[in-house]
Amino acid sequence: MQVRQQSDMSLKTGWFLPVLGLLAMTYGLAARSDAAQPPETTLSPMDLGLWQEQPFVGHTLYRAEDGGQGLALHATADASASALCRNVDVDLKAAPIAHWGWRLDRPPPRGDERGRAGDDQGLRVSFLYRGGTTLSSILAIQYVWSQSEPAGTQWANAFVPNAHEVAARSGPAMPGLWKEERRDLQADFRAAFGQEIDRVDAVCIMTDGDQTGALVEGWYGDITLQAR
Repeated sequence: MQVRQQSDMSLKTGWFLPVLGLLAMTYGLAARSDAAQPPETTLSPMDLGLWQEQPFVGHTLYRAEDGGQGLALHATADASASALCRNVDVDLKAAPIAHWGWRLDRPPPRGDERGRAGDDQGLRVSFLYRGGTTLSSILAIQYVWSQSEPAGTQWANAFVPNAHEVAARSGPAMPGLWKEERRDLQADFRAAFGQEIDRVDAVCIMTDGDQTGALVEGWYGDITLQAR
């Protein structure tokens, strides 16, 4: 058991490494682009061909299915952890507000989400910014449906200090019920890192149960970045 935990820790600590490659092209384009940004960008997790899987411990099963309000992404993790990521080029000066719907059917066990042993989330939506060419130049805000932290609480990820968790919602699962979230990305990046972030370079989603060995289940709808 100890050997598996060490392996899991090593994998999760390095979860930004594959994202470096994912962001390489985006960073170059964003640094040179003067084109006007659209006032609204919608990303559909159901378009699985546009998202790249980043496995860490096994594979979370992601499927486009009817979620009760139309097509949605159904995520099931059985002691596994893998993310879906998509590179983007979103100007936060034009579109700083993130809006999405999600549904939590089966959460991981309640525990210390600030520690490594409890770093499992039924739902996690991450927005990443790359400010340079090194691992430490990537900053991430990871919105979660927390089981133990009050809504609005923020803390550094136990594996990756420059990824900050934000409890966008808190409380037990609500099987079958969709909830809507609206967050000011610029404000949340400022609160987490004390910096004015001007763009988002990638978006990731992840449902995982590898640390607790749990069966975890949730759903994701469209993710929209829009003007205030």
